Amino acid sequence: MVDLAEIQAAYYMVAATGVLVAAVFYVLNLRETTKNRRISYTNSVMQQLYSEEGVRRELDCYTMQWTDFEDFKKKYDSTVNPANYSKRISLWLVYDSIGYLYKSGLIDLDTVANVGGGWVTWDWLKFKPIIEELRRTEAGPRAFRNFEYLAEAVLSIIERGEPDARARYDRVEKAHRATQ
Repeated sequence: MVDLAEIQAAYYMVAATGVLVAAVFYVLNLRETTKNRRISYTNSVMQQLYSEEGVRRELDCYTMQWTDFEDFKKKYDSTVNPANYSKRISLWLVYDSIGYLYKSGLIDLDTVANVGGGWVTWDWLKFKPIIEELRRTEAGPRAFRNFEYLAEAVLSIIERGEPDARARYDRVEKAHRATQ
């Protein structure tokens, strides 16, 4: 005959199993919700870059040309060309923000890399010498570090699908430096 203690023990085991199943379900649901929020937030942030205004800003920055840092300052410094300065700084700050959000785990880097990641790396390569000089002379050593971090992280993802990507970007960087 089954005594009351055995029935009670079986009841506790069933209840504990139910609690365990609920906890596992909750954790899985929470992970999926977090993933969906990251992707949604990433898309929201990326819209700044891929809106019509963002593409126009990108094009204006991409077509900038200079021979060296002094030539850059003569053409594009905030005191000489405030319109260009605001576009350029706006673009750099968006990339710097995305880099910070990536470091913080708030956005999905695969989405950034696969939806226009080339822009991040190209812009970093184009402006790297200027930003490095600004770090030395005006802005301090931490200026746009998250932009740099983002560009390197995106390039690493691009390399997974294109093993020669870093060599191609290195050639582009060398060409940019040669013209400056």
